[in-house]
Amino acid sequence: MRSLLLLTLLAGLVALPTTVRAGDDFFDNSSDARTRHDEQAAKIRNEYARKREIKQKLQYIKVMEKYSIGNFSVTNKPAGEALKELQAEVRRQDPDGTGFNLAYACSKDRLQTPITLSMRDVPLPDLLRYIGLQAKIGFEYEEYAIVAKNVEDADVVDAKKLAAELMQ
Repeated sequence: MRSLLLLTLLAGLVALPTTVRAGDDFFDNSSDARTRHDEQAAKIRNEYARKREIKQKLQYIKVMEKYSIGNFSVTNKPAGEALKELQAEVRRQDPDGTGFNLAYACSKDRLQTPITLSMRDVPLPDLLRYIGLQAKIGFEYEEYAIVAKNVEDADVVDAKKLAAELMQ
């Protein structure tokens, strides 16, 4: 009787790996399982990187919103000159004297587009948006700079949309 019980137990142990469900990759060491695992890991890494990038952009936008430009007026000036004036005004307001970095990745003709604008007590991101509307320039908030791009090439950031996307 004991030997029959022992044989039954041994048979059960031998059959154990075959009881794993077909969808489990735990015991599956095939290249397909490794590929699926690598794809899942890459998806998780990409999602983490996307959320980190969104957080950085929101943080940069929040920093830029603290600059409220008291009075900004340009009449028939090229957009590039208006942006330089704006950058100088922010630098004057900044207690550290650093302001913000502005990088240009747009065509020169967009920077030469004449704009006319007169605004008072407007946050910096809004003022950039109004300049961009006239000159067809989009602004991307990167980690250490605001990048001016042709509006067709820019991934224009809306803080509310970014915050909503982060909550997903």
